[in-house]
Amino acid sequence: MPAGVAAAGSARGSWRDRRPEVGFAAIVLGLALLAGAVAAAVISGGVWSAAVPVVGLSVALGVLAVGIIVLGIRGKQSGAVGRFAFLAAVVLVVVGLFPAGTQFFPVGAATWTVSADAAGAPPGYAVLSGRATIELSALDAAAAEARTIDVWMGVGVTELVLPDNRSVRVEASTLAGEIDYVGERAAVQQGGIFFHDARTFNPGDASPVARVRVWTLLGQVSVVGADPGGP
Repeated sequence: MPAGVAAAGSARGSWRDRRPEVGFAAIVLGLALLAGAVAAAVISGGVWSAAVPVVGLSVALGVLAVGIIVLGIRGKQSGAVGRFAFLAAVVLVVVGLFPAGTQFFPVGAATWTVSADAAGAPPGYAVLSGRATIELSALDAAAAEARTIDVWMGVGVTELVLPDNRSVRVEASTLAGEIDYVGERAAVQQGGIFFHDARTFNPGDASPVARVRVWTLLGQVSVVGADPGGP
């Protein structure tokens, strides 16, 4: 047999040897689901709360981690166990980081209109990658209440459309990017690495009617509809 063919066959055999057994992967995944479900049921005590999915996912992820360690000790690849562990970790970050009720849009362009009534309104909005437009004009209503609205952007552009007459405090933080304040008379553009800026628009009331906090990893924040003022 030629040396090249023998080497290729040996490589294929070695790759097959490192693949995890289907039975073992099924057992680990089943145990992870069972442990997560039991933990969630115990912590809930029959009453649903934001901590229930966090605890359930954490326990399931722990079981998957043990399975990956065992596979590594046996010289096997993580396979499906590793893929499910990665997915569980991503979901756990989303569920644990964002408050309950946060409106989430994974990829693309999303437009949200913030209602004047704070009761029942989502606490924040999150986009993984794309463009998020937050329409705040309804805060001009006489019934608008003081509140805090959080906006999370992974990579992309966040646009805030401000009300005409109500005070709004905008606090924008970026890991790397820029912040634009665009008004009728002027525009202010600034940014950099680990950049933070806070300004109050339409400061006519004793306290701002709303505080909007924008957290961006990489991208741009545009505040539209009011003249840029000082801190």
